[in-house]
Amino acid sequence: MRKVSSEQELNKVRESQLTAERHGNIWRTENYLLPLIDRLFSDRSEKKSVKILSVGCGNGEDVDTVIEHGYSGIGVDPGYRSEEWGVRKHKECFIAVDGKKLPFPSNDFDFVMSHGVIEHIGAVGDSLELLPDYQEHRKKYADEMIRVTKK
Repeated sequence: MRKVSSEQELNKVRESQLTAERHGNIWRTENYLLPLIDRLFSDRSEKKSVKILSVGCGNGEDVDTVIEHGYSGIGVDPGYRSEEWGVRKHKECFIAVDGKKLPFPSNDFDFVMSHGVIEHIGAVGDSLELLPDYQEHRKKYADEMIRVTKK
């Protein structure tokens, strides 16, 4: 990895990473998740009745995409990527919270998704360094997603 020498270069690198992430989120959602969701809920006459939660939604492209395809979506994320929520089409569908303490009732969502997040749970900041109790953090994260998913 190349060393970044200025704040301006750091911003360019971050923007480049976010652009790639935006594209990847839309592509993954349209090509993998939506076909799965469509199959799982094909018996629903109204797509809007299917509640989808994206835990660790980052910039929120996945949430905008599922909503644009007719589903009800909510995204949560505690990180800096939430700064992009202001440019999302559905700004009202995002909440800045930690996935280990979701502010939703049990059995509230039909489908809960999380992509590229678990490796950050129990890590120090945005690094790869793990806390000594990282497994407990990851268990809380998984337990919360299970708790809010309908049986």
